[in-house]
Amino acid sequence: GRPRRLLLPPTARFAMTRAQQRIGLAPTAEVLAALDALVEAHAGVTMPLCYRGEVHLWLGDLERARADFEASIQASRKTRWAYIGLGAVDLLEGHLARAEAVFKRLRLDAAPGPTLYVYRAETHRRAGRRDEARSDLDVALRQSPGRLGARVNHGLWHLAWGDLAEAHAAAAELAARAPDHFADVTGALGLPPAAPLTREALEAVFEASLQRMRGNRSSSIFTYFTAEGRLRRTPVRALDDPQNRHEVRLLRRQVRRALGLE
Repeated sequence: GRPRRLLLPPTARFAMTRAQQRIGLAPTAEVLAALDALVEAHAGVTMPLCYRGEVHLWLGDLERARADFEASIQASRKTRWAYIGLGAVDLLEGHLARAEAVFKRLRLDAAPGPTLYVYRAETHRRAGRRDEARSDLDVALRQSPGRLGARVNHGLWHLAWGDLAEAHAAAAELAARAPDHFADVTGALGLPPAAPLTREALEAVFEASLQRMRGNRSSSIFTYFTAEGRLRRTPVRALDDPQNRHEVRLLRRQVRRALGLE
């Protein structure tokens, strides 16, 4: 009648997640060495390649990221994140048509994974596909309001199609959720801290933000590079998101049920 701790051996995915979550908190070489060891230890599993590839993507090492995603697909064509990652590499290399083709290879009869929408939205936006980009951005921000890559793309979308007020709102949201990052970007651009941003300044801030993020469009591990090329990791403020409150309520209910309290 009492809960007992269940001891289970760590899965490859759990071990890779723990290693990946150290990025920006431990020396990068140390994190990569841990990921390399796990990929070797779980040679028959495709997900470790995706986790390592995602870290390479965040670091802007597109060649190594592509190699990991392609190796994962070669081992199993059912690993959905490998396609998302490969499409993201094509996007960052400027091959928009190739990125769209990769995204179309995903099996969309199953859940495609939430990260798809931000990378695909950015691809559509850069290709000038207004409606497709907005649709994917709406999904990305509805699922994860704190996904800063989607937030920045949302601001650039509004700038591209003439809604300056909404672009200002996106910049204010970025500043509120990641003040360290925003201060780094605006400071490097020589923008006064409290001055209103012109359209040109907004665009410069958003584009510099994406450049600093490199391939990181994560909703939970936000990393970026300073103007000097140093990797930084900063927490993203939740700003009391309704989605967060909903998830906390669900978790609390599950715990109470497990303890027999309701």
